[in-house]
Amino acid sequence: MTLPASAPAAAIPWQRGVAWLLFLGPFFFLSYGFANSMAARWQVSASHVYEWERHIPFIPWTIVPYWSIDLLYGLSFLLCRSVQQVDRHALRLLTAQLLSVACFLAFPLTFSFARPATDGLFGGLFDALAGFDQPYNQAPSLHIALLVVLLEPYLRAVPRACQALVVGVALLIGVSVLTTWQHHFFDIPTGLWLGCFVVWVLPGDARSPLR
Repeated sequence: MTLPASAPAAAIPWQRGVAWLLFLGPFFFLSYGFANSMAARWQVSASHVYEWERHIPFIPWTIVPYWSIDLLYGLSFLLCRSVQQVDRHALRLLTAQLLSVACFLAFPLTFSFARPATDGLFGGLFDALAGFDQPYNQAPSLHIALLVVLLEPYLRAVPRACQALVVGVALLIGVSVLTTWQHHFFDIPTGLWLGCFVVWVLPGDARSPLR
């Protein structure tokens, strides 16, 4: 009796993912930087901050999980198993970027705390961040919106037993926007809402509710 041959594993469309990254990377820095420079030109001083936020500690080492979203961003395309998944994931990231930048320009806010001086490795990471990021582009937090979008491919790819670890890493990255003094609290729920909205508008396995 001849056993049926098992179906070959689907090839990862990494070339298409790389093509999207070659577009999304420069677009991120250009659009994000444009909103930052416009806020600086307008000398934006408005902020949305609660008094209790002054008790949030500045924790220098959390700049590492803060930066780690860049690595997760690039690797996320390797988790897509079809051209459709790659395109949908890229469109989600692009949509989150466009909507966030639109909000930054329409309702510019600034971070109101002076970050303490930091040296060593963590200080170098803060210096690298300051090279392109000014204290604007606050709400909705693009960091949080992108984190929500990135969760879907990672949760889809890992075994169920490891999903709690993925969520734990995501929570650490989410908290880091506060402990690095990059964002006020108001930016987090607005970024969370934006990320959920993008995933809802561009679902992975169903038609968009807007169609």
